[in-house]
Amino acid sequence: MDALGGDQGVTSVLRHGDINNVENSIPRLDHTIETNGFVFQNVREAPFEVHFEAEVDCITLPLIGQSVEWAPDTDKIVPGGSQIGQACFHPAGSKTFCRSVSRNGDLIVVEFPKAHREHFLGRDWDKGSFAETQVLTNPDFGILANMIRSAVLNSIKIDGLWADGVGALLLAACRGAEGRERTSTPQKLSVRSVDKIFEFIESNLSESLRLSDLAEIAGLSPFHLSRAFKSAVGLSPHQYLLERRIVRARELLQETRLGLAEIAYSVGFSSQAHFTDVFRKRLNVTPGAYRKDVLK
Repeated sequence: MDALGGDQGVTSVLRHGDINNVENSIPRLDHTIETNGFVFQNVREAPFEVHFEAEVDCITLPLIGQSVEWAPDTDKIVPGGSQIGQACFHPAGSKTFCRSVSRNGDLIVVEFPKAHREHFLGRDWDKGSFAETQVLTNPDFGILANMIRSAVLNSIKIDGLWADGVGALLLAACRGAEGRERTSTPQKLSVRSVDKIFEFIESNLSESLRLSDLAEIAGLSPFHLSRAFKSAVGLSPHQYLLERRIVRARELLQETRLGLAEIAYSVGFSSQAHFTDVFRKRLNVTPGAYRKDVLK
């Protein structure tokens, strides 16, 4: 959603609307991450009022404790807030009035790639179920909003698998929202499919993997693969990939004299800093300190 109509610092989050300032404050874009066609944005400095038209499918999610009101097509105001697990789905081309209620707080905006519904949901995609602007209730929205905010504000170098996974989780939360019909039966991964996915990941640790790569191996849509993988393995595809990258990095730290940056890139991290951050969070020690301890 891109902004038009003013030169007062209006950000690229909002499109085609008249911005009505509230207490001299307008929404501004605090941080943005773009990957695989997704745009994850953190909008700050509430309160605000805005009319906008979504260029692509979008979801707006208040953080827990924040409150936002939506009015699809400037119709009846619908109160919302992540304290009750609400979010608003805005299909491409829809017009929405959005107003913050909290004096301060953040709003998460996620823009989806074009044709994402068919891509993620495959044959189970019901065109009618996402045809209109909808305010949805699901406790998972609050969890996902905080997950996205953390990644955006910490400028985490996310990969395609993370973006695809979060996209699938958001669509799952939309489809599983209160009052909506559950039309699909959860699918399971066979042992053979799990082994093939493990082998593929192991052979491509240094690459930027996508959920669609893994889904193709299992013969599922990315949406179903994400849920089936976690059910079978106990971790999301992205979490499993990070675990395998750290295992391989530990082997290289122990068995080679490669520099830390070279190890980071060889196992698929975008930078030494990102590698160090993930390594420390999982093992409570930096890669350099780990190597020194092992080589004592």
